[in-house]
Amino acid sequence: MDMTLCKNDETKKMLENLIFYKDVQITHTINGYILTYSKDLKCFQILCNKTGELTQYADIESCESALSKIQETLK
Repeated sequence: MDMTLCKNDETKKMLENLIFYKDVQITHTINGYILTYSKDLKCFQILCNKTGELTQYADIESCESALSKIQETLK
C-alpha cells in the first residue's frame, strides 16, 4: 500500500496497529521507504529502497519522528 502520511494521529495509529498485529507481516510503502515491525527484534524498521539503508526504532515516538522527517524532506 503506497500512502502519504498527513496527521500524527493517523501515523501513531498505524504504528500501534503494526505492534498489535505483530504476528502478521504488514508492510507499508511510504514515498520510497518500507516500514515494518519486527516481532523478533521488537522494533520498527524503515528501509530506504533507494540506498538500502535499514534503520530501527525501539518505540512509536522515535519512529513517528523519523517518518515525519521523511515526509518533510520530500516536500
